[in-house]
Amino acid sequence: MLAAAEVRYCVGLHDRMPEVERQAVALRMLDGDSPGPLVVRWNLHRGFLYQAAKQRYEPFDRLVDEDRETRRILARMAADAFRAKQKVWITANNKAEGSAPLSLLKLAHEIAQAIG
Repeated sequence: MLAAAEVRYCVGLHDRMPEVERQAVALRMLDGDSPGPLVVRWNLHRGFLYQAAKQRYEPFDRLVDEDRETRRILARMAADAFRAKQKVWITANNKAEGSAPLSLLKLAHEIAQAIG
């Protein structure tokens, strides 16, 4: 249904969304034999509401609550997509770990390691 409408499912990391692994399984099922690009929005650290995360992480200049498990899973998903010649878009919010730029730097390092 999504493919027919030329729409791509976006993996959303937010407290009200299913765990990232569950979304990865759903994405594989939606893709079937023709996977599309990997699109991820890493918005919010699990267990936090937006305002609570904002207050905890301001001024967003360091990683306060590193989410190594999510980072590991995203790195694996991105590496798999790269190997399959798929495009990858991953964005992060400061409320994911405390600093979006630092979260993405660490994620990029893990993706590079996963690719080899």
